[in-house]
Amino acid sequence: MKKRDLSCPLFCLAVFLFMLLFFVYAHPIVLYDSTDWQYTVFTRSLPLPLWGGQNPSCVFPETFMPLCNALGQFIFYPLTQDYPRAASFMFAFVLSICITAYTMLFCLFLERRMGISRPLSLWSTAWFLLFHFLAFRATDTQNEHLFFASDAADLFFYIIPTLLNFCLIFLFECYPQLLTRQRGHSLRKIVLLVVLYFAIFSHVFSSCLLGFWAVTQLLRRFLEYFLQEERTLQKALLRTLQNGLWLAGLFVAWLVSLIFAFSGDPFCSAVVTDFKHNFLTSLHLLRVLPFSMNRVFLVFVIGTALLFVLHIIHCCRCKQPLPELTFLGFAAINFVLVALFLAWLCAKSNPLYMGYTQVLLAPMGWILAMGCCFLAYYAEHHPMTRIAVPLLTTFVFFSINTGYVTFKDSNRDNLNWQVCHAVSTQIVEQYKFADADGLTFLTLRMPTQFPCESFPTHAVSDAMYQYGITSRYIPSRMVGAPEVDRAVGLF
Repeated sequence: MKKRDLSCPLFCLAVFLFMLLFFVYAHPIVLYDSTDWQYTVFTRSLPLPLWGGQNPSCVFPETFMPLCNALGQFIFYPLTQDYPRAASFMFAFVLSICITAYTMLFCLFLERRMGISRPLSLWSTAWFLLFHFLAFRATDTQNEHLFFASDAADLFFYIIPTLLNFCLIFLFECYPQLLTRQRGHSLRKIVLLVVLYFAIFSHVFSSCLLGFWAVTQLLRRFLEYFLQEERTLQKALLRTLQNGLWLAGLFVAWLVSLIFAFSGDPFCSAVVTDFKHNFLTSLHLLRVLPFSMNRVFLVFVIGTALLFVLHIIHCCRCKQPLPELTFLGFAAINFVLVALFLAWLCAKSNPLYMGYTQVLLAPMGWILAMGCCFLAYYAEHHPMTRIAVPLLTTFVFFSINTGYVTFKDSNRDNLNWQVCHAVSTQIVEQYKFADADGLTFLTLRMPTQFPCESFPTHAVSDAMYQYGITSRYIPSRMVGAPEVDRAVGLF
């Protein structure tokens, strides 16, 4: 009896445990600012896009984040008796699962789409994951890895939707039959439609991945039909539409989400006095991005690009076919389209967004996928180079892993995560004391540098009552108090 290969499940388990420890102990995801507290409670009455208002097309994050917080309070709060820590554990668990699925599907893509052997695909997937942490690790402190977000809410509005869109792209590349008209499998189709709906109506900064991928896939099919079979423009176009209805539907659905997104904030309320200047600023931030990257990562990108060019020249001279590398060409097109579209979106809202890692994950994901795919392909077809694979992995790992605190904590004030957790904990404690004392109104004493005026205290009061921290709804307001600065470690 043939033994089952458990290398991929064990690898995925290792990735999950590594990411879980990272987001629980090294850089926990803590509740701190106003959007974190607001979206742990606020959810749409129906998971449908809304015309106008704030984030009209962000159905997925405004549904998923409060759901995760509710599950966290149900599972972890009885164990910890700590509301912020329970939310932090659940957010870390969810993000770790998303990253694990992201790496697992990339590994599967290497095997099924690129024809890479299992051991080499696992090594290449390890590079793929490690480069997310190496790309912007340029100093000993205050670096941002590609899974970094400015706060807990941005993880659900940017990072997780981007990972979801990439997961669907890798899945469809591995199993293109999922996007064909097949009879049967009704349950699978329903689940797929629901996931696609939430991926498209997540955030336009993320869903553009799926939208542009659908366009490039239609283009690829059209070129195949036109150059190999039909030879006429009209017939090739007709056959492309007949066999690509799902892809065309994906693109149309994404255009609908884009229309909804521009019906409300932040794009509708943004005052853009000089769009051309903003767009050029966004492109400038992209152009200077390599200067803020890690030198080892830059060597990887430039070296891989040069090796790819030399390989193409060699294959053209020898007249060797390159069917596996067609993905790289279309991935490069996707990278350009996504980067330009994101620059356009930032110009319509705030051009400085183009420098945020939570926005850069989408185009950088394509760069990492292209680089790791080609290196795996090259090593697969040149066995003598495989000896360098574990050496490269070890070198990249130790380029990231140092004795210093290399990465930022996820909060907008660049505070230590313990301070942020202490602030949130003392908020909850004040509500507990108010409930025990029978108060009908609470004056929350907060750090003096805390944005008390803009903080939605009603969201905190809702959370405390909804999850049983208090026995009734207690309205509140916030005031700065110097003694709290000392209590939470702010001086």
